[in-house]
Amino acid sequence: MKVIIYGTEQCGFCTKAKDLCESKHLDYDYHTVGFDITAQELQEKVGRPIRTVPQIFVMQDGFAEYIGGYDQLANRLS
Repeated sequence: MKVIIYGTEQCGFCTKAKDLCESKHLDYDYHTVGFDITAQELQEKVGRPIRTVPQIFVMQDGFAEYIGGYDQLANRLS
């Protein structure tokens, strides 16, 4: 499983998501909204309006599943 996190540098929950992946020894990619991807591109990827970050996907078997934010990641990994 690989985690893909879209966030911003000032976001505490984005940092927590990265830290959680590291503590679980999970491979993850981090993309900065506004630098690596625009908010509009991320909204299209998620398929709905985005008001917060992080926005997190989980890759398994070549398929990216959108799971939500930090709380959803923490629940999935618990």
